[in-house]
Parts: sequence; C-alpha cells; structure tokens
Amino acid sequence: MLNGINHITIAVADLDISFAFYVDILGMTAHAKWHTGAYLSLNNIWFCLSLDDLNPAKDYCHLAFDINEQEFKAAILSGP
Repeated sequence: MLNGINHITIAVADLDISFAFYVDILGMTAHAKWHTGAYLSLNNIWFCLSLDDLNPAKDYCHLAFDINEQEFKAAILSGP
C-alpha cells in the first residue's frame, strides 16, 4: 500500500528562472541544484525541477498550492 507522495517532478524550460520563482517567491527550500535540475522541498514534500522540452497536455492535470490571500497578488505578479 502507498504511504504518501515521495516527490513531484515538473519539466521547466528555464531552470534559473524557475528555481528563483519556487525558492524566492513561493518560499520552497533549496537542497541541490545542477545544470539540468534542482531538488526543493515544501514542508515534507520533495519537489524536483527538471530542465526539459515542455509538452503540456490538453487535459486537466495540474498542481495546486495553498497561499495566504495577502500574498497571492505578489506571487502571481512575480511569477515566471
């Protein structure tokens, strides 16, 4: 049986911009960064950024984060 989520990996087109967004704007903790990826965490969830060609699906799959209402506008205005 499953115990939980081990990690989430997403493809990014620009690792530096994405890294800065998730760490500096969203407040994730950086653990490692290399030329094609990075490991971050948010509470006890590991999050991996992987430099890759983007190929968005035409379905409704997505990630949804919680954010304080007071911080929402600043987060969307400074997004990648």
